[in-house]
Amino acid sequence: MFTGDMKTGKTLPNFVRGGLREDFVRMSPYGPALSAAGRKNVDTVKAEILKGGFSVFKGPMKDNKGNLVIPAGKAYLETDIALESMSYLVEGVNGATS
Repeated sequence: MFTGDMKTGKTLPNFVRGGLREDFVRMSPYGPALSAAGRKNVDTVKAEILKGGFSVFKGPMKDNKGNLVIPAGKAYLETDIALESMSYLVEGVNGATS
């Protein structure tokens, strides 16, 4: 959507939000370790994301310090404005944001 506009020099809005569906993010080719079942699962989820029907961020989700950051029953699409205030790393990720 905006990638082509950028390449042609078209002026973009001041604030643009996008993900896989908007072609802001692309997936790398599958590696040899991914099984056929895994490929099918990834392709299914990718298709749902492209249709706008898959929430990438779903609760319950904790940060890497054990704090609940998304409660059970809450979900966000990858372009949800609420994610712009995300200042944490998810559970299982080592490191810190500050």
